[in-house]
Parts: sequence; structure tokens; C-alpha cells
Amino acid sequence: MTLKVDPNGTITLNDLSSVLNQLLAAKKIKPMELARKTNVPQPTIQRIVAGTTTKPHPSSLEPIAKYFSINMDQLLGLEPIPWLENIQKRVQARGIPLVDWSQVTSWLDTFRGISSNKLSSNVVISDANVGKKAFGLIIKDASMEPLFSIGTKIIIDPEKEIKDRCFVVAKLHENNEATFRQLIIDGSNYFLKPLSQELREMQVTKLGSNDKICGILIQAKRDFDEA
Repeated sequence: MTLKVDPNGTITLNDLSSVLNQLLAAKKIKPMELARKTNVPQPTIQRIVAGTTTKPHPSSLEPIAKYFSINMDQLLGLEPIPWLENIQKRVQARGIPLVDWSQVTSWLDTFRGISSNKLSSNVVISDANVGKKAFGLIIKDASMEPLFSIGTKIIIDPEKEIKDRCFVVAKLHENNEATFRQLIIDGSNYFLKPLSQELREMQVTKLGSNDKICGILIQAKRDFDEA
């Protein structure tokens, strides 16, 4: 199967990433589970979901398309997916407020009580199943690359269950701003871990009694025309 690409040889990834995110949401499965069911490496799935890979190989995309009972053009957003459209008609997208990193705990404590000048004038549109307290953030550093690059919008839900290896936003008591990390659970101990290879020697951070997990990642979105 030959992928349809632009003159520079690059797939329109905002379409591919968007379609895969919608498929995962419709089937209610996580990238890790999709990786197991398709034998596609989890990092590859995560990069496609986040839109950070520029030229995914057909050998990675074909098993994904087969799992969802669609063809390659449908996966790439070049053809409609009727069954997915039928599901989406029943799902109402809504705007999730984009909160400043320094205002995360205030958002949780007061919910809609933050004055408008404390919030971004923008929202991120999501069709994910999130609670009323869900909020969005924009990644502003490289600590979670390659899965979450600078400029990626992440949607966080403080009401979802916390699980080992999930991605969380946490507020450490000694920091003024919240941070985005992968959560590692070892017994009763919770640790925060960056993904960047450049930070691989950084010691993971153990959460203390004064630290707070503010919510887990539900969706990551990237607008490539803003890059």
C-alpha cells in the first residue's frame, strides 16, 4: 500500500492523529491496549496519537487499520468512516478551558471561580468523555518529548481514576507551577518521571504528602498550522 503524501513526502499528520484519537475514543481503548492487539510498538502508537511522527511506515499503519476494520485511506482521513461518524453524531464536543500552569490548583479549588483574566482566551475543543472540571494546558517545554512536543494541547480530567504509568499533571509544593509527567506507582509510593531522553539521568521525583496529583491525561491535540 502506498501512502498518500504531500510533495515533501510527509503525511498530513493532523488528519492521521485526529482519526486515530477518534477511533480510540470510539472503541474506548488506550494506546497501550491497541499496541498489544496489533503488535505495533507502543512508542510508535503514542507518536501517531500525539502527531509527533512525520513518516509512519505502512507496516505500522496497516495493522491499525485492520483492527478497526477500515482501509488505509480512511485511517489517513482521506475517506469517511461511516460507523465512526454515526457514533460521533451522538457525542457532543465542547470547549475545554485552557488554564495557565500556575493556576491549576486554583482551578481545582474554585472550579469556575477563576477570573477570566487568569485564563487563556482560548479553549480546546474535545469530544472526549471528560468531567465538568476538565481543563486544558499547552506544553511549553521539552521534558515529555518525543510523545508530547512543545505546543501540544493536553486535556486533563481530575475526576478519572489514577493508574500506574498514566500521564498526570501534578503540583509539587515547592514549585509555583504544575508539571506534566508519567506516574509510576510502586506500592504506596508515587513517582513522577519525565520522558525526554535528554533528561534520562534526571532522578524521578517522589511525591510527598504536600504534593498533589491534579488529574490525568485524557487527550493530546496538536495544531500543526500553529507550529
